[in-house]
Amino acid sequence: MENTQDNLQRKPVRLIAAACNDMGIGKEGEMPWSLPSEFQWFLNKVTTVSRPGKFNMMVWGKKSWFSHPESTFPLPNILHVVLSSTLDSPPDHAHFVGSDLEAAVRLAGSPPLADLIETIWIVGGVQVYKVSVFH
Repeated sequence: MENTQDNLQRKPVRLIAAACNDMGIGKEGEMPWSLPSEFQWFLNKVTTVSRPGKFNMMVWGKKSWFSHPESTFPLPNILHVVLSSTLDSPPDHAHFVGSDLEAAVRLAGSPPLADLIETIWIVGGVQVYKVSVFH
């Protein structure tokens, strides 16, 4: 059975980013600063769920995923979706690959994940943020 927009559970979609004064979010594939307390705040925000057994979904662009340090993973209470038109399977530590933001939103709102996912967090990069602003 194909899911339609009518039978999807709508999940809150939230964008989260660290930006410099000029609204830059990265430089040469990395964050241009080290802000441990802000990074801890970020982790606390995206991993908090209402009760055990629930998850949040983090949606990443492919470049952002591969530029992120592997030492960050795994994250508790998180299912990762990497958006890509070229990946055939999820990269290490990711759970799913989606062709676009709509595919990730449909995944979160459809069984079996619909009853598990609480919030969809958009974590970059630039193109994913641009599409997400209008979601």
